[in-house]
Amino acid sequence: MKVQLPPVGEITRFFPNHRKCVVKVFLLLVQCILRCRTVCLYKCRSEVGSVLGVKDYKLPSAYTRLIRFFKIKKIDAFCAGIILMIIHLVDFKGEVYMSLDRTNWKIGSKNINVLYVGLLLPNGIFVPVLWQLYNKRGNTSEQERFDIMERFFSIWQNHSDLNITLLGDREFIGEKWFSFLKKAGFSFVIRARWQDYWGEVSQSSNKVIAKIERHILRKINKQGYFQVPIILQGEQLYYTVFLNNAKRRMQNGKEDKWLVLISDKKEIEWISESFPKRWGIEVFFYHSKTNGFNLEDLNLVDQKKAQLMMGVTAICYVLSILKGIKCQRTEKISWKNYKNKKSRSISLFRLGYDNLKNEIHSVKELIAFIRAELPHIPIWKSMLWKIKFKSV
Repeated sequence: MKVQLPPVGEITRFFPNHRKCVVKVFLLLVQCILRCRTVCLYKCRSEVGSVLGVKDYKLPSAYTRLIRFFKIKKIDAFCAGIILMIIHLVDFKGEVYMSLDRTNWKIGSKNINVLYVGLLLPNGIFVPVLWQLYNKRGNTSEQERFDIMERFFSIWQNHSDLNITLLGDREFIGEKWFSFLKKAGFSFVIRARWQDYWGEVSQSSNKVIAKIERHILRKINKQGYFQVPIILQGEQLYYTVFLNNAKRRMQNGKEDKWLVLISDKKEIEWISESFPKRWGIEVFFYHSKTNGFNLEDLNLVDQKKAQLMMGVTAICYVLSILKGIKCQRTEKISWKNYKNKKSRSISLFRLGYDNLKNEIHSVKELIAFIRAELPHIPIWKSMLWKIKFKSV
């Protein structure tokens, strides 16, 4: 049965290298994932007839339609369009935090190792703006990090007014990496392992390495923190140590007993308040992989196709967050006490997703919601995107 999808309007301007029918199937897939809470295409096929408003839609035809979407050419350009769509939906301004981290799992013998880069909203919500898959296990190399940041610069070249502070865990260290961030104009607060850069700390503190640990502990007991300037690749950075109050730490491990942070700024209060904001990316992983869209149900082993599915999931997540922000302005949210702290009884993501699923039942309604959230897109800007996509 040949069923025409509803018109998508100016949304097609984000995808100048692809036909309208491709964009329509993309939005069809987004709506199916929102309805059935999984990226498994075999399960999504059962929602196609419902979201199109067509009874007795043949399941094999629905499955074929979804599978065909992942055979499109220029997948990188389509992912770039998704990124630009996210940029316009969220509209970042001023000073923002950036967080990057990996998540990984396996499909049979195939490694799905994804490096995510995203920006944090003022309320701490992580918004993915870039992702890259690697068919390997373990940490990313410095060169892989350089490559993904160069891709970030190419896509965000019209947003140079942002003042970005990068937050990262212990994987994202290295003298060349720190120098790269400084030259890019980024501030940063990155966690290091215990005993990393003790040679530089020893030189700056005028203490032998054997006495560094005792020196650090004495300073922490006296003033609550330890800080000393160090020189890496000709750049002056600050090595700061706090007592780690996190829940997950090894009982006999010195590495997790202390929170070691490397930053280009000296302000203690700013450093201590900035790093915990990194937790937003862990919340995003939780909602994407288990509590939201079950990303680990992914059954696409081709790296390009899997990367395209990451983009589809990113749009689903961002739409849920935008809906949650709207709902919290009108709905009364209850709070609960947890270990002397107040927290929401329902997360912003869950609030938005539940309302989105309750109010939007068809692809036509989804398209209307997205178009209402998007600002006006001048035609001249969409023409510039064609030029930009060729280099992405």
